[in-house]
Amino acid sequence: MWVLACGFLAIVFGAAGYYVTHQTTQTSTLETPSATATSTLVTYTNTRLGFSIGIPQNASTSDRGDIVSIKPEALPYSTASNVWNIRVLANINSNADLDKFVKSAYNPACKFTGLSTTTVPHLYDVNFEDMNPNAEPGVGCFVNYITVIKYDDSQHKLAQWNIGQDSIFDGVDIKMADSFMFISTSTAGTAQQVTTGTSTRP
Repeated sequence: MWVLACGFLAIVFGAAGYYVTHQTTQTSTLETPSATATSTLVTYTNTRLGFSIGIPQNASTSDRGDIVSIKPEALPYSTASNVWNIRVLANINSNADLDKFVKSAYNPACKFTGLSTTTVPHLYDVNFEDMNPNAEPGVGCFVNYITVIKYDDSQHKLAQWNIGQDSIFDGVDIKMADSFMFISTSTAGTAQQVTTGTSTRP
């Protein structure tokens, strides 16, 4: 789900809460997307983490731990503004877990406000907002960029990544985010569980 939260309103997109961008640079194994092409996108599938997403044919991907990074192949390096770091979390079992996730990812002032359905069965967007919308700018639950959060209530898994303020994939960023889905596979690995009250910001 796409959400551009300007001011004190915190966003929604994909399906399930928001998490921080992970920018850790580590040696990683390059994975080749599958050959299922649709328009300008091909389907990238990660069976270990259990999800698929449409990406441009010239995009590069790397997989490390519970994070998959995607960036335009033309870019020689990755920064917070030119790479998607998709993180997958498991054991998100309730609205209370989603609220804890939102608070730990942003600020204790953030509040989970509900789920929105998507076109994918069991996949939801998560809404949250600032509990104190009258706070000074930059204080509390403040998000001024686009972030994506997907939640699957059948697998109790959540995926989150930040898109930023501008398109980095030649205008297909929204189409890519809309193509995300969790997949059922016996080979999918165990994702990290959200920890109450602990921020994952670097």
